[in-house]
Amino acid sequence: MLNHVLSTHASCSTKVAAGNPLPLTQGAIPLVGHAFEARIYAENPRNNFLPDSGRLLYLSTPTPTTVFAQSIAPRSLADSSEELTPLVSDDAVRQVQPSVRVEQGFLEGADIGVFYDPMIAKLVVHARDRLEALRVLRTALEDYRIAGLSTNISFLRQLAGNENFCQGEVETGFIKVRMRDHRLHLPTAGPDIEHRNISTNFSQRSRTPAQRFSLKLRSF
Repeated sequence: MLNHVLSTHASCSTKVAAGNPLPLTQGAIPLVGHAFEARIYAENPRNNFLPDSGRLLYLSTPTPTTVFAQSIAPRSLADSSEELTPLVSDDAVRQVQPSVRVEQGFLEGADIGVFYDPMIAKLVVHARDRLEALRVLRTALEDYRIAGLSTNISFLRQLAGNENFCQGEVETGFIKVRMRDHRLHLPTAGPDIEHRNISTNFSQRSRTPAQRFSLKLRSF
C-alpha cells in the first residue's frame, strides 16, 4: 500500500507541476480505519515546550509492524464529489490490523543541537477506529525509552489517554485550556526521566517483538 501511495503522490506532483489539475477529487479517496501521527521531540514540556539539546545517550524504539491496511483503489471522478469522502465497507474496516510505523531521525549517540528542528522521530499508528488507534499509540509510546535529554513522550502518552481527546472533543486551544484547568499535567521528572525504565527495557528484550506488542496492547 505504501508503494502505491508514494507512486500516486509522485505522479500527481509531476502533473500539477506541469500545470495540470489533480486527477482525483477529495471525494474519490476512501477512508479506511483511523490513523494518528505523534512527533517525538527533544523538548521540555515543563519549560513551555522549549527545545532541548544534548546527546541521545540511550534510544529504544517501538517495534514497527509489517502488516498494513489493504490497498483500496480510488473511485472514478464520475462517482465522486469534492464535498464527500466515501467510507469503505464494514468488512474492509474489520480487516484492518493495528500497525505501527517509526520514522526515526536520530540514532543513539547522536547530538541534537539548537540550530535545527529537534524532532527525534515520527510515530504513525493505524487501526480500525479512533479508540483502537489511540490504544495502539499509547502502547507504542510506552515502548519508547530515551535518556540524555528531555522529550515530550510522557506528555503525548497522557494526551492520547485523555478522555476528551479520545472522544474527539478537541479544538485549537485544547492543550492550553486543559493544562490551565489541570486536566492535563506535565511530567515532573527531569531530562533523565527514562533512566529508571532502561533496566525494564532490557528485560523485555528477552521476549520477541510480537510478544511485547501483543502483551502491551492487551493491557489497555
